[in-house]
Amino acid sequence: TDIAELLAREAESASGILSRAFRRAARNAFLWPEEVADVLAQNRSPTELRAIGPFIERQIRHWIDKPPRSTHRAPANRRDFISPAKKIKPVLLATGRTSPPDYSVYKQGAYPASEQSSLAGAFALRKEQRKNKMKKILLSMALAVVAPFAWAQVSETTTTTTTTEGSGTITEYTPGNTIVLKESSGPRTYHFGKTVTYVTRGGKVLDEDVVRTRVKVGVPVRVHYVGTGDSVMVDRVIVDED
Repeated sequence: TDIAELLAREAESASGILSRAFRRAARNAFLWPEEVADVLAQNRSPTELRAIGPFIERQIRHWIDKPPRSTHRAPANRRDFISPAKKIKPVLLATGRTSPPDYSVYKQGAYPASEQSSLAGAFALRKEQRKNKMKKILLSMALAVVAPFAWAQVSETTTTTTTTEGSGTITEYTPGNTIVLKESSGPRTYHFGKTVTYVTRGGKVLDEDVVRTRVKVGVPVRVHYVGTGDSVMVDRVIVDED
């Protein structure tokens, strides 16, 4: 749930696509059957957990490697939450299991008597979560039916995607995450998209070894991004030299 709180706080500070992605991950984090630290300890990818993609995985790994220091206190609605992972973990430690049981095959007598009461509680929690998930699905279906009629009552809005560039000198750079440029109007932070290509001014694509040596603080670059305002995602970085 510490990771869930960090994700929730990131969603509050981000905007647009990133805010929605972090918010979705934070909500699901409270329901993960395993702790992220345990998944990483088993050399598994956090993307196995619901709502975690490559971008958020990199952010989580950064938090795990360098835990942020903060005196921030979680709001009441996110405090003292007992996640399924926390409820199941004592059972796993006591019984020597390395992963949560398969709830789909759980039945009375399927596990030793010493485990049954704890597993039954965990199973009941999982069942309740599935019930709530079904309610959300039914609600979504109902809204999908009503939406076209409601949409007909309002004016049509056309959404466009803007592609443009920014340029300046690098003042902060976190590979795969963000880059901060000192532009003529002041510093601006750009978030990297899922795939980013690094090229020279002449169009030559740079490999990872060259990027590590040439893309750093103090180097002038241009960034090609998609989106508007604070909701921009960089897909290309142009080093301002050949």
